[in-house]
Amino acid sequence: MTDQFSVAVLMATFNGSLFLREQIDSILSQEGISVDIYFSDDCSTDNTLELLKNYCSKNSNCFLLSHDKKFGSSSANFFNLVIEAPLEKYDYICFSDQDDIWFEEKIINGIKKMQDGKFKGYSSNTFFWDKDKMKKLKIKKNQRQTRYDFMFQSGGTMSTYILEQNVAKKLSSFLKLIPLNKRNEIWLHDWFIYAYARKNKIPWTFDNYSGILYRQHGNNLIGGNIGLFALLKRLKLLRKWRNQVLLFSDLLDYKNDLPILRLEKLGIYLIKKPFNVRRKISESFLLFLASLIKLF
Repeated sequence: MTDQFSVAVLMATFNGSLFLREQIDSILSQEGISVDIYFSDDCSTDNTLELLKNYCSKNSNCFLLSHDKKFGSSSANFFNLVIEAPLEKYDYICFSDQDDIWFEEKIINGIKKMQDGKFKGYSSNTFFWDKDKMKKLKIKKNQRQTRYDFMFQSGGTMSTYILEQNVAKKLSSFLKLIPLNKRNEIWLHDWFIYAYARKNKIPWTFDNYSGILYRQHGNNLIGGNIGLFALLKRLKLLRKWRNQVLLFSDLLDYKNDLPILRLEKLGIYLIKKPFNVRRKISESFLLFLASLIKLF
């Protein structure tokens, strides 16, 4: 149908052959849209590249943009896709992990939500999914936005993100302006994209809908916010995470608005707005407490 929305899905891969077929097939099965997939592989050492080349040879809407350049991180790989993919050809841009499963109406549902509210950025809830343990649990990310939430957290799981074409093109242009050494310091690319959108006053919506089985396994970079183990894992990352807070405020030029009191002689970065830095009040307060005891 000629009146369908055109959508580019950007997928960064690295040694993902175990689950890759399920992920790609679920994207190719999307309903109500015209979809193309762009792959960038980070020099995989399993048979990921062979799988990607096979999909590209059999499907005219699959394209391999890079496979012989070492990026070294998921963030650098995704940013390469944002910079190199022909975004101007599409109405909307999505991002995909290499190991999840998308429901058939995942993309079109998000586009309808964006159009109903004239939003230009979108993210949604998702399902935490552990196939081995036969466990599926909804991860809620659609809490109320706060004044400072984008300075301290992402817009949710990046694989739920949808960007309007013009937003994606401006993001691409902005990334090109960042010196490569600084760009390579970004390791939470989903958060950076959300922060970029909010800083530039791009209307963003959070959807209660869940259209992804977000697979949990031993190779997840961070994983879902589920259980004590996930909490402890994040506590260990707090200092590194703080560095991202400061880096983003510098790159996106909102340092003067950042609600942090730096008591550097005491080694404290005190959160000044304990109930407005995360979308969940409980998380805001916990972050405030962490800053008091020098975990942040």
